[in-house]
Amino acid sequence: MKAKTLLLALAIMVFAMSLSAAPRLINYQGMLTDKQGKPITTPVEVTFTFWDAETGGNQLGAGFSDMDSVTPDADGIYSTLIGDDPGNLIPESVFSGDSVWLNVNIAGDNLANRMRITSAGFAINAMNAGHATTADSATTATKALGLAGALNNPGDRMNLGANAYFDVNAAGNVELIVNGQRYRLGTLHLKYPSSLSDNISPDGQTAYSPQVAMDNNGNAIVTWYQSDGAKSQIFKSEYRNGVWTHPSSLSDNISQNGQDAYGPQVAMDNNSNAIITWFQSDGTKSQTFKSEYRGGVWTHPASISDNISPDGQDALSPRVAMDDNGNAIITWFQSDGTKNQIFKSEYRNGVWTHPLSLLDNISPDGQNAYDPRVAMDNNVNAIITWRQSDGLNNQIFKSEYRGGGWTHPPSLSDNISPDGQGAYNPQVAMDNNVNAIITWYQSDGSNDQIFKSEYLGGVWTHPSSLSDNISPDGWQADASNPQVAMDSNGNAIITWYQSNGSKTQIFKSEYRGGVWTHPASISDNISPDGQNALNPQVAMDNNGNAIIIWYQSDGSKNQIFMSEYRWGF
Repeated sequence: MKAKTLLLALAIMVFAMSLSAAPRLINYQGMLTDKQGKPITTPVEVTFTFWDAETGGNQLGAGFSDMDSVTPDADGIYSTLIGDDPGNLIPESVFSGDSVWLNVNIAGDNLANRMRITSAGFAINAMNAGHATTADSATTATKALGLAGALNNPGDRMNLGANAYFDVNAAGNVELIVNGQRYRLGTLHLKYPSSLSDNISPDGQTAYSPQVAMDNNGNAIVTWYQSDGAKSQIFKSEYRNGVWTHPSSLSDNISQNGQDAYGPQVAMDNNSNAIITWFQSDGTKSQTFKSEYRGGVWTHPASISDNISPDGQDALSPRVAMDDNGNAIITWFQSDGTKNQIFKSEYRNGVWTHPLSLLDNISPDGQNAYDPRVAMDNNVNAIITWRQSDGLNNQIFKSEYRGGGWTHPPSLSDNISPDGQGAYNPQVAMDNNVNAIITWYQSDGSNDQIFKSEYLGGVWTHPSSLSDNISPDGWQADASNPQVAMDSNGNAIITWYQSNGSKTQIFKSEYRGGVWTHPASISDNISPDGQNALNPQVAMDNNGNAIIIWYQSDGSKNQIFMSEYRWGF
């Protein structure tokens, strides 16, 4: 089986230099796993070449190539020297220019990205400089990099220049910090629970509905609800500065004691701020509550009356979104005394604005509204979408914040879904170029189908009719549970499950390079045929990579399956 690099755990390039020997060596370390993420421990051929560009370009060193056979250890980790063959040293000409990229080929497959060699790499060329003082300053890798000091204790720091440095965090782990962003150094490992006793929730009561969020610095929050022995409460675990903090006991909840709390949701920005929201009884009605982390401090509800939703009616199903400037929106549905309506609280410019009363809803009056969903970009724009009856059928509606102001639906006829059939389960995603997608399922008169509205280039495009679906048509081919994700470049994926006439299967539509690709037929599913597949979820990063997961029977038990889109391998 050809080896595949699932992740390059750490690319360490250490330059061994000596005025007398001048070996021109690069010590390279990596990690190899198979498609299932299991370490590869058998010998693998690795070939190194140098280029003058990240992609394409010209090979450097007059075609220099170094092929080594490496045998990874039990964790898949291997180390090798580039240029250690006396008859095949790295040519000095490799580092004669200012753009040098290392290409790594694993058993015939190139890594997705070449790695740029800067600073220390050029010290190889400096060893043969004509001026003695220049050559002497590059006799060791430490001096070539300008490094000084030690990294032994929390707080130790080694300056790399250009707003970059190594740092020892509170947990004793070495991290690379570049422009304020933290990157953990060392070999990356997937950590699994060691046993059924390796839980993060307190023992003694059943825990439900976990939710998780992360920022780009590796900080994370997990939240769930769990009984404290008397009432359901909201709990959290959080990872900050390299350390996990879990609840110490069943009394270490963040919700107020005395009433049941349910439905936690969590969001984080990339400055480590976070919000957890949930619904909980105030002793009479369910209300919306929040805990938030700002400026390094958590603020939890002060009492059971410290809700953000208007008093007097039940508030349910809160959802939360944050942008990277700390702005946030919490939305939920709540009765206005007659019908359920959509409400929102928002945090902008350092101030929370909550609904003033049960009349301060954003949905049109007169019919029940449910299932709000919210998304934000990093330019303060936002969209809230929900389903609400137009008097005959459930339809999809939206409110959006653009140009510094909100636009809400003026009436029950201002829906974005086609009239005539019920529409359900809206989902929304935004990129950071103001584009957005809303998706839902709705009957075309015969079967449930997947529909989308999209905002591209400053214009909304809604389905023109009930036949303007993206899911394939077919007898008894009901489609349901759409999910959507976008990256920062406008690429997008919508996924759902739908019958292929025999079993429910997973389907996807994707937008890449300015073009939508929808399933060609009812047999164009991504899940294996033969068993029912259900409840897909999708995520994308900002490089266009994507993962779709779902559960499906293997013929005996339900299992988790995954499709992924990655550049390279």
